[in-house]
Amino acid sequence: MGEPPVEDVTHDHGHLTRLVFEVRDLTQALRETPRDPEVRTALADALDALQDDLATHFAKEEEGLFPFVVARVPTFAPRTEKLASLHDALCGAISRLARSLGDESVELGVSAEKDDRLIFAGFERFQVAYAEHAHEERELLEELPRRLNKDDLAALRALLAEL
Repeated sequence: MGEPPVEDVTHDHGHLTRLVFEVRDLTQALRETPRDPEVRTALADALDALQDDLATHFAKEEEGLFPFVVARVPTFAPRTEKLASLHDALCGAISRLARSLGDESVELGVSAEKDDRLIFAGFERFQVAYAEHAHEERELLEELPRRLNKDDLAALRALLAEL
């Protein structure tokens, strides 16, 4: 029957996806109750947690997974470069969302309503980029078992388990 795909075994993005869903739900709550300070605070906290965890996770991939993959399958270099670019875009989007939620735009005279529209639009773009990232990474991980020998695949599984 063969081995299960690598991502099903060792590279679960469940935690990150739960954080994305939490931000999504809080963004929706902000739409419904834009002046609720508790919602704004909870969203800011969720964005901070997501930003920190994404940055940590992406750094581990870029420092561990990507060099491993490129060393064994050099033709995958463009794919890992694209994933690294998506990492940068995702981190930038979360940073902009957090900044839009902060007080600095109010100090600049931008209305809170306009600020909130920036948050809603920014989160929609983030979700699209996150889905693209997940798809690209899943495709890469699904192809690796067909391209790596048994020893390299075992080493990859061990590496991913540490990420």
